[in-house]
Amino acid sequence: MKNIVGLVNALILCACSTSMPLESHSELSVNTINKSQISGIETPKTIVVRDQISWKQLWLQHSKRDAMSSLPPVDFTKDMVLGVILGTRPDACYSVSIEKIHRINEKTIAEYSEFVPDKGAICPYGITSPSHFVVVNRPGFCGGWLV
Repeated sequence: MKNIVGLVNALILCACSTSMPLESHSELSVNTINKSQISGIETPKTIVVRDQISWKQLWLQHSKRDAMSSLPPVDFTKDMVLGVILGTRPDACYSVSIEKIHRINEKTIAEYSEFVPDKGAICPYGITSPSHFVVVNRPGFCGGWLV
């Protein structure tokens, strides 16, 4: 499998203040709340969820292919959800993984990897939509995505 890694965008997701030192950097823990091959969301997306109502709406779309999936609890007073959905893929050899989350100054940068099969790889057949959702601490959130 090939691991595709590169810079796609650096979307500024909220206004940033400059109260932290210029060189402040920390790596946050990656706390997976859901990783799936069968998201009901079929278009590629990077997602930031900051409130319960938005989380519930997103989860209803995401879990429509999995009737047994229940909404993972998130305390939005202190946390937020980051997610990556690859969109429709032709087989189960594709996957996505949020690898690292950094806080640099007051910006949160999430790194994720998309795994694609080598040419000629034998893969389980079936249309998939790989996804990965994590919970991270939200104070001072401004952000971007690295893939």
